[in-house]
Amino acid sequence: MAGTGTGTPGTSVWGAIGAAAAVLSAAAAFAALLVSFQSLRIARDAQTALHLQQREQIASRVYLSEAPHYAYAHAPQAWLTALNGHPGYVVMNASTVQVNQVWIEGPHHTSVNIWGLQGCSLYALPPGFQPIAVDFADPYGHWRRTFAGTLTSHGKPMPAEATDGSPWWADARSCT
Repeated sequence: MAGTGTGTPGTSVWGAIGAAAAVLSAAAAFAALLVSFQSLRIARDAQTALHLQQREQIASRVYLSEAPHYAYAHAPQAWLTALNGHPGYVVMNASTVQVNQVWIEGPHHTSVNIWGLQGCSLYALPPGFQPIAVDFADPYGHWRRTFAGTLTSHGKPMPAEATDGSPWWADARSCT
């Protein structure tokens, strides 16, 4: 009866079943490996996103804006008079961490250097100064934020000399 293919052990049917089981086992192991690699990639992407979010935590709270209404109460009369009814601009640090190497780029190679911007503060820009972007450094790197709000992680180096400075500063509200 051996070799007749009736299903006794050692026949070609059992050999085919064993070969098929080996192929299925290898395919299952390969699929598990693919799932592991995909899970690793997803975890790495999530970790990268979290790291970027942590890095941007301070930088996202430094920005240029029109002076908030409460700031005008702290402004020197000379600054208010020089505005002549036009809005005044400030650089705001709404984080609780000081940022350094702060400079504001204006048109036609003009700039305002502030060096250190205390946490939870705002610094006024000279009347008539039209800010383009603020560049600064925090513990996580050098940053640049445009007046429109775009934040990039590669700020420009501070110019050796500024064309102007900040005329006054005040405490900012709503800091975190």
